[in-house]
Amino acid sequence: MARLVLGNTEKIIFSSTSCSSTTLSTASFHLEQPLIHPYTSIRTQLISPSLYLYPLQDLTPQSTYEVRLSYPATVPTDFQLSLICNDTDIQGVLIQGHYAGVSREPGMENVPVPVDIVLEKLAFGIVYHGIYKIILMIGLVLTLGYFIILPRIKLFLLQPVKFD
Repeated sequence: MARLVLGNTEKIIFSSTSCSSTTLSTASFHLEQPLIHPYTSIRTQLISPSLYLYPLQDLTPQSTYEVRLSYPATVPTDFQLSLICNDTDIQGVLIQGHYAGVSREPGMENVPVPVDIVLEKLAFGIVYHGIYKIILMIGLVLTLGYFIILPRIKLFLLQPVKFD
C-alpha cells in the first residue's frame, strides 16, 4: 500500500519539573532563539549534520509541554530531539540532524532543511492548550442551533399549507 507523505514530524513531550535527559557537554552547537511559554513557533532552516540548542524560557512549574519539529519529506533527514538539563532544571532542547538519503548529486547532505519548531503547553498532558477556544465555539454554535434555529425551522415546517 503506497501513501503520499508530504511532511515529517518529530516531537518530545516533557514536564517542566522533571529532567531526566542529558546534561550539556562540550560539543559545539549553534545557540538559537529561545522557545518561550506558553506558545512559540519558529520557521527556520537547519543544516545537517549540526547541533542546535533552543533555550526554554518561562516554563511554569508542574506543566507539560511539547516541542514539535516539522520538516518536508522531500529532504531525507533524521532529527533527534533531546532535553538539556542543569541539575534539575531544563535548560533547552537540543536538535541534532543527520542527512539520511543517498543522492547522486554531490553536496546534497549540506542542503538546508526548512523546519517549523513549535513549543506548546499541554493541558492534562494530552489536550493542546489552545483547544479550549474551539470547544467553546462548538458549544456556542450547538446551543444557538438547538434553542434558536431548530425551533424556527420546526415552526416553518409545521405551518398549515394554504390552498387557494
